[in-house]
Amino acid sequence: MRRLLLLAGWLLGSGSGAFAQSAPLQRDGIKLGYEVFHHWCVDCHGVGDGAGTRALNRQYHGAIPGPLEERTDLSPALVRFAVRQGIDFMPFFRKTEITDRQLAALCAYLSGESTLRESAVAKEQAQWKAVLAYRRPSHRASRKQR
Repeated sequence: MRRLLLLAGWLLGSGSGAFAQSAPLQRDGIKLGYEVFHHWCVDCHGVGDGAGTRALNRQYHGAIPGPLEERTDLSPALVRFAVRQGIDFMPFFRKTEITDRQLAALCAYLSGESTLRESAVAKEQAQWKAVLAYRRPSHRASRKQR
């Protein structure tokens, strides 16, 4: 009886998420892509001061966003190539590090529109704004104020 109640509670609790989607496999793929991105890629390509974000900002002079989650022009083929071959100083990732299934999910996450991606970007931007708000002024700025 207890198992039945636990199962019923789990099904009812997840009903808004698991059954509301018309394509649960696509949603699971996007979620896996989110997890792969935040495990392997976010340090360099997330919102903030990562090496990949800085390089893309320099390359595109602000015409295209540097953080990959903010971009809308990424194709699955480009993401797949960059991950498997590497670009400039970005290393390549072996199939033992990022599997083909994980890579397909990452491609879906970065090339598709998803509310999960948009909420992740908004959260990272808010965190960086908070960090920058609490930064101490540089010595030069304090000298100019004197």
